[in-house]
Amino acid sequence: MSTNLLNQASVRGEFARQLELAANVGLASRLALEVNSDVETDVYALVSRVPKARKWLGARQMKTITAVRQSIRNEPWESSAQIPLPDFQRDQTMQLAGKLGELATELMTNRWRLITDLIKNNTALAYDGLALFHASHVFGNSGTQTNLLTATECPKLNVATAADPTPEELVEAIMQAIGYMQGYLDDEAEPFMQDSREWLLLYPQDLQGTFRIALGANNLAGGEVNPVKASIDGLSITGRMEKRLYSAASGNTVFYIVSTDGGRNKPFVLQNENGPNVNALGPGSEWALLNNTIALLGDWRGGAGVGEPLRIAKCTLS
Repeated sequence: MSTNLLNQASVRGEFARQLELAANVGLASRLALEVNSDVETDVYALVSRVPKARKWLGARQMKTITAVRQSIRNEPWESSAQIPLPDFQRDQTMQLAGKLGELATELMTNRWRLITDLIKNNTALAYDGLALFHASHVFGNSGTQTNLLTATECPKLNVATAADPTPEELVEAIMQAIGYMQGYLDDEAEPFMQDSREWLLLYPQDLQGTFRIALGANNLAGGEVNPVKASIDGLSITGRMEKRLYSAASGNTVFYIVSTDGGRNKPFVLQNENGPNVNALGPGSEWALLNNTIALLGDWRGGAGVGEPLRIAKCTLS
């Protein structure tokens, strides 16, 4: 096969094309505010809203806009592979050359993996110093709010069999949980998500068949219109089975609901300092001469952290 594939211009051009394809099918941009960074650690602020309008009586009442802050550190990540030079030269089907696309996909997938780790581990702190999922989030005059939803907050999460809910039970639980989240209050005690229309569900592999029916069926078992599919009030509710969020120990009674139409207000922040980049040590390189292999070297430097925690909720069936 031609070794021209591994000149740097060709490699980087193909890598950029594969990165774009990988980004288009990923979920990171739906859940995270993506920002560029040029320092080791960046600091982000959640800023209070302007005051509610009031009838003008006497002097103006000024509100000082305040902010709570948290930091996200950029860390280096790499994915590197080597291919025996004879195998590369004999590759008539270009399968080995396709590893360049896999490298691009892996580096983009790593960004999503950082987000799923934040969800699964629940150890990163939000702006209020509490874990992402917590029963006592407070901002200004919001009062205490929880994004750990159970049958206490949403009675429809109490189903006949938690590990095996029916599509009809899931539909009711989903709609009630979204309604609960639309009532979250900001620092002025005003609902800030009641107009959210785009929602994403992340659910376990064991229940993907039931969730797909709940999300995709036009009608429920009794013949009534499925409000999840019907886009009532302009709601758009989609879902994805996300195996990375679950382990054998975690069971399949938990799912996550995310508001994805918050503009710059997202549940996560994904910062990018450098990359993703790729370099190739091809057939004519010193590396190839010394090792009789060619090498593909991918790297990315960035990080992820919690943004607005109430844009995501953990729902537990019981």
